Amino acid sequence: MKRILITGSEGQLGKTFQKISSNTFLEYKFIFTDLLELDITNIESIRAFCVAESIDILINCAAYTAVDKAEEEKEKAFLINSFGVSNLAKVCRELDIFMVHISTDYVFDGEMGPYDELSLPNPISVYGASKLSGEEEMIRSGVHGVILRTSWLYSEFGNNFVFTILRIARERDKIQIVDDQIGTPTNSTDLAEVIIELIGRSEEIEGCEIFHYSNGGSCSWYEFANYIVNKKGLECSVERISTFEYPQKAKRPQNSVLYKSKIINFMKTVPPNWEESLDKVLSKID
Repeated sequence: MKRILITGSEGQLGKTFQKISSNTFLEYKFIFTDLLELDITNIESIRAFCVAESIDILINCAAYTAVDKAEEEKEKAFLINSFGVSNLAKVCRELDIFMVHISTDYVFDGEMGPYDELSLPNPISVYGASKLSGEEEMIRSGVHGVILRTSWLYSEFGNNFVFTILRIARERDKIQIVDDQIGTPTNSTDLAEVIIELIGRSEEIEGCEIFHYSNGGSCSWYEFANYIVNKKGLECSVERISTFEYPQKAKRPQNSVLYKSKIINFMKTVPPNWEESLDKVLSKID
């Protein structure tokens, strides 16, 4: 039985793996860690842990994801998203551990989207730059693994766009959401299942491969929010505004839709559309 280490297990994707691993993927043994159990900025701790637990596969869900706060905490964002990834990759290379690292559509500037895996990254925020640096460190390490870029991740667990919209819509009569930033919402369960499939086919992957994965279709943040409010039958008006009308510390890509033909051709499966996957999560939320 192969042993899989999940870092960042208290985040959205980590919690998703915790939920689905116990009764879905019985051929694997999952070991879950978060900062208290394993500090990815300490390479000696990583090495000792992986040796002691006989890790075969590592899925890095640990990340600094506070996009606006990263503008003020650049050092911390790079420490986790770049230096930490470098540490993990070096240990995985040394111990022959297959590594999966989760990256983001924010490595692109959003001016020429949609983007495929050969598109030139050009991040416009500290967060995006720190995630791109982590990708580069992983590739440089020579580790065998996958960099999986995804977008607009949400789950049935709190602290994401879905829960934020539901909370605000229940508190107010009207909310305003930007309608000129385009991307694709991604259900964390769909992403987790794809990661497991990629792991099962790791022998077909040479070196360090980059794949894009999100749900199908695309929408604006306004369309995403409006769908949530309407699906839950909330009496709240959702209004369109522009990015100019909603200034934020960090710039966001205008169109960061990801092309997924590479992973579709590799896995011979098409991701479900974003509305279909969102319905599954909304059905679990009161």
